[in-house]
Order: sequence, then C-alpha cells, then structure tokens
Amino acid sequence: MINGPELTKGQQACLEAYCMLHGHGIECNLDNAVYWFNKSASLGEPRALLALGEMQEKGIGTRINLTAATSLYQRAAEQEEPGAQLKLAKMFLKEFDVTSKGDSTG
Repeated sequence: MINGPELTKGQQACLEAYCMLHGHGIECNLDNAVYWFNKSASLGEPRALLALGEMQEKGIGTRINLTAATSLYQRAAEQEEPGAQLKLAKMFLKEFDVTSKGDSTG
C-alpha cells in the first residue's frame, strides 16, 4: 500500500485502488481495484463510494447497474462528496428529462 503521513488509511486504500483501476505505476487489475475501493469505503472514504458508483454506472468490470450506482452516489453525497452530489443531480435531471428550454413546473 502507498504510505503517506498526511493520508488516512481510507485515502491510502482509495489511491491504491485508483492506481489499479487505471494502471498507474501498477498493472491494471479491476478485481483488486474493487477490493481496495470497498476497503477504502469501509474506512469512511467517500471518494471510494464515488468511484464504485462510476464503475456501476459505466459498467466497468461489471454490468451497468444504475440502481447500485445511485445508492453509492447517495452514500457518498451524504458525506458531502461534491462529485457524488453532481452525479446525483445529473441522474435526477436525466430521469425527469429536465432541459434548459422549458420550465418543468408546468
């Protein structure tokens, strides 16, 4: 695991998972990335939940599962993760087909 005096264990695990996911300095390994993102999330790191949600939303290493993605984004958003809050907003807008051309209030 990557060690850094200013990182929490959850942040360290999340960083390790990102490296495994994208093959930065280490062989790309989706199974190990998922393991470390889950470990990081269990240690309270909301960015890990965001990453897991993105994997579910895009079908990276799994089938697309928007319900699971939404749940993960919600958990991260509750921890004030801005990326997850943005993802939830975009999903909401897409679900209700809200556009900038009209007023959705009727």
